[in-house]
Amino acid sequence: MTDEWKEAVLDELVVGHILTEEHYSNPRKAIHDAISWNVVISLDPAVSWPAQKLINDALYKVCVDLSGSGLPDDILDKVVPYVAKHIVRQDSLCANLDDPFSE
Repeated sequence: MTDEWKEAVLDELVVGHILTEEHYSNPRKAIHDAISWNVVISLDPAVSWPAQKLINDALYKVCVDLSGSGLPDDILDKVVPYVAKHIVRQDSLCANLDDPFSE
């Protein structure tokens, strides 16, 4: 059973292209590095819709806050659309990812 766990962790490191010799002799480092790699990926908005949603929510809040800020309309007419255009739609994000099911 131990070998299955070890192989699973090492495979995860191989997938992330981060496997080193040290991982074979230091299981704690291997587990730590595998988890750390997955956290980095989960926070990358280029590949993680939840990460992009956090950014979108913040940008949307900026638009709402700016709209109610009392800034002159000529400034708002430029700033709010600029901020809003940086909000990525989920289907736009997915369109940039390779679809393994497309022919």
